[in-house]
Amino acid sequence: MDDGEPTPTHIIDFKLPLHSEDHYIEGQHVDSPATTLWNYCVLLKVYPRGFGFTSQGPGVATKLVFVPIYTDSEDTLNSALSGKTDELTIGDVRFCLTVRYAGQAETRKGGPHRLRCGKCNECFTLKHAVCKSEALLVPPKYVPGEYLHCLVELWFDPKNLGYEPSKRRRLDYGKDLWRDMKFTDMTMRAGDEGEDLPCHRAVLARSSEVFDRMLSSQMKEGSEHRIVIRNAASGTLNKLLEHIYTGEAPESNSVQELGELICLGNQYGLAQLAESCAASLSKMMCPTNVVAVLRELRKHRVISLIHTILEEAKVKVGQDPELVAALVLLGIFGANSEVLAGYLSREGLTYKLLNAKPENAAREAEIVAAGGLPGAITIATNMAGRGTDIVLGGDGKAMAKLYLKEALRNISSTATPDENSPELSELCLPLSDAIQEELTSACCLVASAAPSLAAADIERAVAGEALAEASDAVLAAVQSLKATYHKAQDYLLEACELQSREVVEAGGLCVLGTERHEVEP
Repeated sequence: MDDGEPTPTHIIDFKLPLHSEDHYIEGQHVDSPATTLWNYCVLLKVYPRGFGFTSQGPGVATKLVFVPIYTDSEDTLNSALSGKTDELTIGDVRFCLTVRYAGQAETRKGGPHRLRCGKCNECFTLKHAVCKSEALLVPPKYVPGEYLHCLVELWFDPKNLGYEPSKRRRLDYGKDLWRDMKFTDMTMRAGDEGEDLPCHRAVLARSSEVFDRMLSSQMKEGSEHRIVIRNAASGTLNKLLEHIYTGEAPESNSVQELGELICLGNQYGLAQLAESCAASLSKMMCPTNVVAVLRELRKHRVISLIHTILEEAKVKVGQDPELVAALVLLGIFGANSEVLAGYLSREGLTYKLLNAKPENAAREAEIVAAGGLPGAITIATNMAGRGTDIVLGGDGKAMAKLYLKEALRNISSTATPDENSPELSELCLPLSDAIQEELTSACCLVASAAPSLAAADIERAVAGEALAEASDAVLAAVQSLKATYHKAQDYLLEACELQSREVVEAGGLCVLGTERHEVEP
């Protein structure tokens, strides 16, 4: 906004990922979240590769769309479309559009425009887009991890968006329906044993295309007048229904509940619900829940809007020294480790505990080595993990050794699982299925060639120690296992390098050291 320019009536600030030239195809568009402005829904359609018209040059194109939420009657709407009435027009709209990418920026201004509703693709939009169709910005080069940032500032008279026909003014009964809950005709339930929550078919069908298809067809939900949702608690479903009826953002201080609501919003096409809950998660982030919040947002980062909220949350973490970054190591005195572990369990945080107890100390070096993984919380006494390095992003070499041990254990007929040992998924980044199968096959080959060879001897042989009195067949099998092992190691080292960048951007490893008796109930 220029100096002296009045404050915009409305702003659309939208980011979307644009990592490479083939990230989108020509003509493909990404929509910003729709905002309700009086009697219209406003959204920005962004075409990262342009509209796809042969007459248009390359570059980023945008289209601003105003969608009428309602009309009083079909006659009124048809009259507006034919130009016989001005009741469905928006006059004197001015705009300023700025597109930024990788340090480049370009701005377009226009207006005042007088816009009239037209019919397009079976929905009512504006015949003339506020932002013209010509391309704006042609990125000189595409940058992995970069975002396209579109900012639209609008100036208009709000009365122009407040269409009120003389016959009857629209009333929003949603909050009244939610308060009174009269004349309900169906229920929603959490699982088979959950409480039946009364609701109205028409309200659910109006709120979501998914619910509409469920209830309008011969599906079980439509015939039984009941929707059973199995991935959320009854309290969560109650907040879901409240949002559907009132349009208000759910109030909750529970990371788990907000995460469930995000899942439900994505599952049933309630984008506003998912967005508001993700924003609430970011807003409520504090040192006691930062790991859980970031982990919950990361689950849904494939959705561009939530990915943007996640990135903003990471920036917030980096600017606040009191927030625990993406991973934590807690070093404390012996007995207090159990107390602190109890605190974390009550908060629903996943952690690994290392102290003098045999069941915890059995794999101490491996657990400490995994302390550099994103999101890892490790509680260690002052005697645990001596001589082990913590590598930000994870230790690829240590992970390869664990995968080798796991493969050897799986093919052994005498090995028994250690119930006290952490799962491999808690200590390592994922290894591709193909390499895991190749590693298992190579281990089987060595075991077949030398049945009496112990797993520890095989590990030492892979590490480079010579095998005494080994036959050519055994040496060939070990050599094949070595090659597969190094392939797994290279794969994990590359994955850890990517994780390392994420950890560094989030603020690195946060080490909290305590003294004797400092942990209080």
